[in-house]
Amino acid sequence: MRLDAFSERCQDIMHLTGTIQQFNKLQKIEIGNTKGKTMTSAIVKIFDEFNLSVEQFMTVKFDIMDIEVAAFNDEFFKFRQHIKELERRLASVLTQSFDDCDTIIGKFKLLESFEGLLTRQIIQDELEKKHVTLLELFKQDLKVVSNIFHEGRLLVEQIDERAPIANNMPPIAGALNWTKGLYERVKEPYERLEALSASVKEREEYKDVTKMYSSLCRNLKEFEDVKIQQWVQGVEDNTADQLNKFLLVREETELAEEGFVRVNFDPILKALLREVKYILVLDLDVPPTAQNLYTRVDIYRHQTGNLELIVEMYNDMLATLLPVEKPLLADRIEAMSKALQPGVNTLRWNSEGINPFIS
Repeated sequence: MRLDAFSERCQDIMHLTGTIQQFNKLQKIEIGNTKGKTMTSAIVKIFDEFNLSVEQFMTVKFDIMDIEVAAFNDEFFKFRQHIKELERRLASVLTQSFDDCDTIIGKFKLLESFEGLLTRQIIQDELEKKHVTLLELFKQDLKVVSNIFHEGRLLVEQIDERAPIANNMPPIAGALNWTKGLYERVKEPYERLEALSASVKEREEYKDVTKMYSSLCRNLKEFEDVKIQQWVQGVEDNTADQLNKFLLVREETELAEEGFVRVNFDPILKALLREVKYILVLDLDVPPTAQNLYTRVDIYRHQTGNLELIVEMYNDMLATLLPVEKPLLADRIEAMSKALQPGVNTLRWNSEGINPFIS
């Protein structure tokens, strides 16, 4: 019996120290929104009263581990009664702050700041009434996101200028980034809902929300898979052909018999390299063909940049020469034309010796 009594006293002391640890979190809590200042002041007052109650308990004259001292039970009872009153006031502050939050994420962050205290029975019972509100808010948010997805999907597929794609992103990566954003918008609230008490998961509202969430995630994943598959197919079909083109191509013009020259790096390859860059940023899988091409992106950038400079100077000379000057410089123009000729009819983007030719 003595051992049981001592074990019970140890449990009481553990309850006391656990309560102190939990309530000490109130020291750092600050609440925002329109009622934030009032609610924060109320929490500070609760915390001060709690500290006063702990100090009173700590001033007792007896050894709290001595089971022969019956006065401990009286003091501990008073302490618990005062804590229950503080919990009721804290639950009231929490529910008012909860109602004052505008967004579901704001409500979850509020609950997160009281983590540890939410497991106390009085506060937990009060908050269970708010779980239905959270489920309803998340359900409405799921409907909004679903509508955004179905409306935006049509614009993306039609390549409409109103499509919800960032202006600085290419079409495929932009569409994938858009769907990723929609997924992340609903993912965090759902994970926070799952972390709530087990009683929430038994509600029909939770089961309905879970079905809606799963359906939306499935639609987003299917859309992403289709977009990636289309892009991968395009990469496989176009890359080899585009790399097999000559470095330069002559354009017949009225200004010069030889014709202007332009760099023959296909826009399809530029778009492909840009897509790969952003898809890697999004941490998505890239097909081996595109991955191998992207490993040479700096080489292509260097080569096309230098060729553009050369071609611009050459074309500028052809465009600005007067008719009377052409015969005087015919041998030099011919020399330049011969120097450029390997890029026109010999060297391709998958050839060796491009850099020596540019040099």
